[in-house]
Amino acid sequence: MISTLATPVIKGASSLKVRTLYNEKMLESLEKLLLSISNAGIDVSVVQGYVSTLLPKDSIPSDVFALYHALLSAVKSQNRQSVERCLMQFRIPTLELAGPKLIFGSIGECQRHEDVVPELPNHEKKTPLLPVSREIVQSCSGDAQKALAILKQYHPEMAAEILTLLSGLYFFDDVGTEEQMIGGSDVRVYGDIFLRRHKGEIDPLVYYCEHIVHETSHLYLHALMAMDPLVLNSPDEHYPAPIRSDLRPMYGVFHATFVLSRMCQVFKVLSDQLSDENVCDAHQCFVRQFEHGLSTVNQYAELTTLGQHLIMQYPEVLMKVR
Repeated sequence: MISTLATPVIKGASSLKVRTLYNEKMLESLEKLLLSISNAGIDVSVVQGYVSTLLPKDSIPSDVFALYHALLSAVKSQNRQSVERCLMQFRIPTLELAGPKLIFGSIGECQRHEDVVPELPNHEKKTPLLPVSREIVQSCSGDAQKALAILKQYHPEMAAEILTLLSGLYFFDDVGTEEQMIGGSDVRVYGDIFLRRHKGEIDPLVYYCEHIVHETSHLYLHALMAMDPLVLNSPDEHYPAPIRSDLRPMYGVFHATFVLSRMCQVFKVLSDQLSDENVCDAHQCFVRQFEHGLSTVNQYAELTTLGQHLIMQYPEVLMKVR
């Protein structure tokens, strides 16, 4: 059994540390942004007062990230009306929404998702993502909570990371296209993830363990890459991807390989402990994909010092999860 989650990054870069540094950077930028807006003669006193109460070590509501990115876009476009609209529409999160409790819901029920959901990728195509009923949310959240309980029992470190980085899980349906999106996240609503509801194609335990670990790992790497780019390849260069069938920029390949390193570790533990055929099959699939991703990264990636430090530890991870 793997006792700890190998996260090949700088020493001490736990999920809480990475989240704290990411929050600190965002809050510092938001405070400067609000000051510049105030200097332009727009009243930001209410929002400034609220932001001043936020601490980097705490779980920052996704609404605050959404406000920051919306204001940043409006200021860059020099659109005063958009700035004023962002400030007017912002609602200070209640204590219930600002706490550590994981929120379940449907896409379409949060205003902060309006600009994000239409841009969630599906093989670079816009996918119609449909809201689900309250009954479906309850059913899906029940299965997701069972998966989280399994993770807490058998891989408590991953479960703790999920609760540290994840604030909202929002389900959606689709129109049944072949290339359908299953999960996604966006830094503009950091802490939220989007998952297609389980449709019975695989065991729900495997489904929700896989995709919650997958998207949470993206959140970790998003935060880390805000402090160090890790990948220096041009976004115009494309390479074989370990999960998707199309060629991807190295940024995407690197992300997928990191995610797979986590999924392999978690499912190695689950396959050893549960002896479930579906879990074992998923584990073997993830190992093959991780090998594929690692091969591409080793061959083509141009990395920062920290990025190189990260992949130097992948062979040991691969040896342990086979």
